[in-house]
Amino acid sequence: MREKLKEHLSRRTVVRAGGHLGVAGTLALLMSPAWSGSRTHAAATAALLPHHSEDVIWKQVSEIFGGTGVIVLGNVLMIKIPRSDLHGTLFGTPIRSALALFALFHFQHVGTQAIVKYEFTLLEHEVSVFLDTLFAQNLQPATSVLGAQHNHFLGLDPRVIHTHGTSVGDPVQIALALRRVLARTGSPLEEVVRSSDGLGFDPAPIEQIIGGKGEGRDGVFSITVPRLERFHELDIELAPSLQIGSLFAFQSIGNGQVAEVTDFAVIPQEADTVVRILRFSGHMNTALHNHELFLHPMLFYVHSFAIGSPVELARVTRHALNQTRSRPASPA
Repeated sequence: MREKLKEHLSRRTVVRAGGHLGVAGTLALLMSPAWSGSRTHAAATAALLPHHSEDVIWKQVSEIFGGTGVIVLGNVLMIKIPRSDLHGTLFGTPIRSALALFALFHFQHVGTQAIVKYEFTLLEHEVSVFLDTLFAQNLQPATSVLGAQHNHFLGLDPRVIHTHGTSVGDPVQIALALRRVLARTGSPLEEVVRSSDGLGFDPAPIEQIIGGKGEGRDGVFSITVPRLERFHELDIELAPSLQIGSLFAFQSIGNGQVAEVTDFAVIPQEADTVVRILRFSGHMNTALHNHELFLHPMLFYVHSFAIGSPVELARVTRHALNQTRSRPASPA
């Protein structure tokens, strides 16, 4: 069933059972005046998915975001929406939106509910309306709706603010709320058309050196490396793919060179060592901060930017990862 789900989601199709609202009805509900009434909204949301399997719920959630969802490790639904309206540069290097400018949502089942972690990329003038719209949704638990608000990269043009948050509750209700928040920004809301461009480099050596299986999409190759600890947020055990691993993304810039952005997940005792390795290897360290308020054990994230050959950058990345309690590289 899950293999079929992957195929359906990749084709942006959704199974509609009798009585479902479907995308038109869902978006009509989302934009209707009745949305602001919590009682009306709760009743309408409950009618969406009375008794359906987890996989069908993920289909409904994916449909709300234009059918862009994919299933990742642990039956977690990941939705990534690049800000194709922005044409950014990082230290003067043109970058694709999928490299560093995107909204990212992860949904993990928790019984009949879900824990949802989300990240938005906002222009500075969008922050206030974003917060007003987010807080008006009454997502629960209210104390953890917003976990961080900061920038990830020095030298990024346009300047953007990344916001991170967590919510627990009905996954469809949360998806509708996040979709409404997304609509108040300049993020694209139409069904995303995936780029058919090749990567421009061979990702196999990156996978072999760093370890694990990556994904190439929208001209960007991304690979995630989980940590070995078990993490809990709000007393819920998180799947390793729920934004608690290290993430590395590579984009070709021509002449055999790639740009890499890193997002190392580190505990406090590891942070200084990782930053020093990156800096002495020619990376530009751009941020060190946390993304969550209620994660245990606490993680911090090291962001950096570098340009070089894919193999050279992958070796530096793996060397830094070896100083952390992360999954080891796959045997050669």
